[in-house]
Amino acid sequence: MYRDIVILLPMFVCLLWAIALYSDYKRGDYARLSLAIFMTVSFFLYFSHAVYFYGDLELYAILDPLYTFSSLAVYPLFYVYVRMISKDVTLEPSVVFTLFPSLFFGLALALIYSMLEPLELDAIMGQYHYRNNIAYTYSILGKIAITTVKASRIVFILQIVPFIYYCRRDIIAYNRLIGEFYSSVEGRDLTWVRKITTVFLLTAVFSLVAGFLGRSFFNQEDYLVFIPSLLFSTMLFSIGFLGFRQRFTIRDYRKELNVKESHREPGINLQDKTREKIKGELLILFEEKEYFRKTDLRITDVSAVLGTNRSYISSIVNVDYDSTFSDFVNKYRVEYAKKLLLDKRNHVLDYIAEESGFASVNSLLRAFKKETALTPGQFRSSEKSKIAD
Repeated sequence: MYRDIVILLPMFVCLLWAIALYSDYKRGDYARLSLAIFMTVSFFLYFSHAVYFYGDLELYAILDPLYTFSSLAVYPLFYVYVRMISKDVTLEPSVVFTLFPSLFFGLALALIYSMLEPLELDAIMGQYHYRNNIAYTYSILGKIAITTVKASRIVFILQIVPFIYYCRRDIIAYNRLIGEFYSSVEGRDLTWVRKITTVFLLTAVFSLVAGFLGRSFFNQEDYLVFIPSLLFSTMLFSIGFLGFRQRFTIRDYRKELNVKESHREPGINLQDKTREKIKGELLILFEEKEYFRKTDLRITDVSAVLGTNRSYISSIVNVDYDSTFSDFVNKYRVEYAKKLLLDKRNHVLDYIAEESGFASVNSLLRAFKKETALTPGQFRSSEKSKIAD
């Protein structure tokens, strides 16, 4: 029973989130659809794994092309998902071509295996997948099958770094874009995806080690199967859970941008006098009028109040203050929160967050830690101890 749970856990985690994502899918939500497809392909990958670990050689021989396709497709499919939440509104044909290696090797193996004699196919399964000592003289077709299997593993290794690099690049660009428009990025940024790519890299390294040792190595003892099962199940559950919660994507940002800006933004060509004038008005708006206390403030709100366009505001914030709009606003909010923290009335964090303009206590905690390297509680204790001394 314990072994069954360990072997089947990653497969059922993928199935759970695939069903949840398909059920929640709405027309045009390509990000959710791409994640659902990722979970579906991952389900077939770990279904093939389960058949392998149960030792059904004949069934695994049928499923091995599917396993090859799935193992080569998971990284490209995750990249497609990242593109759909961070960069693309519609599915770009060029992205679909990243699945070509997985389709090629999967179909090639299916075709080659179908032409092999059953005895030769069993020998390939036993020698190259289950690491059994088998003496067999392979035909030319059998040698092609073995070469194809080995080539697919090389392609798997070669694609890891590029896909993770492009995922991280698109996420960083997206987070920067969101930070330039919203003062509160909570629920909008993709920091969790960037962290997942790091986990992906670690699991890829583990996969390479496992490939070197051979899956048969993990079949020796139950506890050896437990290690990869727990690792991949945890990663896949995190992707499914966080991806299901991620409602905001680049599609929503562009929709809102079009609504907020009915006119086309002119290019940035600020004269010095104009720049100083807008900068002065911006400081008055924040330092005297405390406009930062408006919850979920957007850069378009500021540009509308100042009677200018967001490109000019963004340029001043980026160049003159070396900051994103989000960080610029949150610096003022943190300073205001400091005053409330030192108030003799000992305000609770919910009140401080709301009065300072933060969307939630969590937003306050993150921004405060980023600015001061302290939690609000640590700051309050530290300042009070200074006064006492």
